[in-house]
Amino acid sequence: MAQDVRDISSDLSTIRTAAAALHGVLDQATAQVRHLDAHLAGLNLGVRCVLDTPFYDDGAEDEAGPLDVDYHLAYGPAGDGTPGLCVMARAVATDEDG
Repeated sequence: MAQDVRDISSDLSTIRTAAAALHGVLDQATAQVRHLDAHLAGLNLGVRCVLDTPFYDDGAEDEAGPLDVDYHLAYGPAGDGTPGLCVMARAVATDEDG
């Protein structure tokens, strides 16, 4: 029993270390995205651009039935009208077979 507790403690320690490293990488990525967003805002492009290839594809369902939802990186006015980098979701109704 004592061996099992030590093994779990070791695993938890490994997870904590990995989580701290992951947070550091995410902080760096966030800083780079903010820098890019600020640079694009300074250009005052006035256009909307959506990458054709989704970075994530998911299924969902609403009251009408199943949906195929794709998430794309985009640049343009966000919900408040301020231009910037954003994620755009495209949903297409599908039948039960997709």
